[in-house]
Amino acid sequence: MKLRLVTLLGLLFMIKSTFAQQEFKKISLDSLVLITPIIDAAKAGDGDSNTFNAELSSKISKYLFDNLRQKFPGNKYKNIPDLETLPQREYIDITHNYLAWTKSKKIKGFVDAPPVLVQNDVEFTLHVAVSGYYGSSVYKGIYANLFVIDNKLRKIIYCDSSRTTTAITNQEAVRKLTLKLVEKYVAFKPNQR
Repeated sequence: MKLRLVTLLGLLFMIKSTFAQQEFKKISLDSLVLITPIIDAAKAGDGDSNTFNAELSSKISKYLFDNLRQKFPGNKYKNIPDLETLPQREYIDITHNYLAWTKSKKIKGFVDAPPVLVQNDVEFTLHVAVSGYYGSSVYKGIYANLFVIDNKLRKIIYCDSSRTTTAITNQEAVRKLTLKLVEKYVAFKPNQR
């Protein structure tokens, strides 16, 4: 009985996810700017505490930003250096809280975008924020969050997330997870696929 319930819930989740993905229209590369990714890499031990690693966070941010620029040549980019070493509390305010609130509201009402992410010189901002753990904890993994901001409205209009159980020290896993999210929301030109 429990297996049937779990299977049914899984199928309902897949159907809901499929319909949710159809609610958005892909954003053209020409109308967006990609800004510096925020990375929150932390070493997690067996207890509840974790230790933020600013050096690793900055390294992954630069690696991911370079890879995104290679994937989308000729697109608009803006490096916001303060985002590379954003304090963990501010990172959580920008990512987790906005993502959770937006998902709970389902597009019925858009969420105000954090001012640091709004770019007035282009229609949309594409922002990626990744958190993850490494170390001996069972909680290690990568959590990639994506936000699309309508800069005129100054609102987050799309948000999505994805997760893997790979440690955040695996930069290739961070890159693949992030690109998979970005490709759901960005309309590629024929020569960029």
